[in-house]
Amino acid sequence: MKKALLSLLALLLSTAVLAAPTPSLVIYNGGWAVVRDYRELVLAPGINQVELTGVAAKLDEGSVKLRSLDGPISLLEYSFQHDLVDPSVLLDRYQGKKVQLISDRGIQEVELLSHRQGIIVKAEDKILINPPGWLGLPLAEDPILEPALDCLIEAGAMGRHLVELTYIARGLLWDVNYTGTLAEGLLHLDAWAAIRNDAGASFPEANVKLVAGELNQRGVGLMKAAAFVQEGDLFEYHTYTLGRPIALPAGAAKHISLFSREVPAQVRYSLEVGQREGVWATLELDSPSPLPAGSWRILDGDSGELIGQGVLGHIAPGQKVTLPLGRSFDLTAKRIKLEEKDRGWRKEETFQVILTNPKDEGIIIKVVDRFWGDWEVLECSLPYERPEAHLLEIEVYLPPSAEREVTYRIVTKE
Repeated sequence: MKKALLSLLALLLSTAVLAAPTPSLVIYNGGWAVVRDYRELVLAPGINQVELTGVAAKLDEGSVKLRSLDGPISLLEYSFQHDLVDPSVLLDRYQGKKVQLISDRGIQEVELLSHRQGIIVKAEDKILINPPGWLGLPLAEDPILEPALDCLIEAGAMGRHLVELTYIARGLLWDVNYTGTLAEGLLHLDAWAAIRNDAGASFPEANVKLVAGELNQRGVGLMKAAAFVQEGDLFEYHTYTLGRPIALPAGAAKHISLFSREVPAQVRYSLEVGQREGVWATLELDSPSPLPAGSWRILDGDSGELIGQGVLGHIAPGQKVTLPLGRSFDLTAKRIKLEEKDRGWRKEETFQVILTNPKDEGIIIKVVDRFWGDWEVLECSLPYERPEAHLLEIEVYLPPSAEREVTYRIVTKE
């Protein structure tokens, strides 16, 4: 009796099916992802024809890979069936073929000539354009209701196989939404990953890794992340691995917390001559860790109201971040040309910038002007810098409720 029970237990264990691993998605900024899914197949010895449904409608046909976790199998051939039931797709299949024209007059056999700019059929010796009634299509094969892979798989023996299906799909994308609150020289920054599934398949449960960056941009150094997210590196990219599986239904969008942190930040003012009108307020901060590309919004810490928004590119660790908040309502600036001497091969120009600060606190405005060609500063009423070949930068301190001028003379040689 005991021997029989042991034999039965061994049989049950031999036929038990191990739980399939959770599917995984590796989603890139560019709008595509690597999908890794698992299926249970029962294969006979030799060649098996298998249909794998539930794949993404935007599957990259050249990226399919199939392997068994239980024993050797070979994927000999596959085709991607993705022309789903759709009037245009169906009519394409029957163009140039006989169909039925069904109307109040009965059923007539006609030839479908075109359907792009309306229905055009040939009935005996006549061409009919948009004839009354509707078309009946002979059912040659079952219509495709969902995307599928038709596969030929070779197996060595009869048995169950847990197979891993891997492919690349378009339509899975993510970026970051940053919300910052500015108070007393600190920016409290919350980053949320916005994930959207337009791949044409639902993923009821999937482990998700988000990959930020572009080719040859390397994210090193880690930012303190939310407990739900683990950061890392993948080749020349920076990654965020979500700490638990999430559901991504077709067409759905989700927001997942990436990290929160406080960074020192300072509001600065600048006049960008020829770039934008007036004096602009910008927020400057250093990024000790990578910041993936995305949109940002800055709120005032006292009122909670919006004081600036925009779009941020990928930021490498240690890179200075400058966020343009908006044009200052109170601070004013005016640039005028006082003098010009043009001798053909040599031109001298004198400019004056008049700045006004009606605030009850002193501020610094950076005047940024641009010149091209072979030029140099002959004279400037305040200290200046040339950080780049075409840039002239002058920092001007304005006391409370004050007006101040800066004058500079430039020579340009042909």
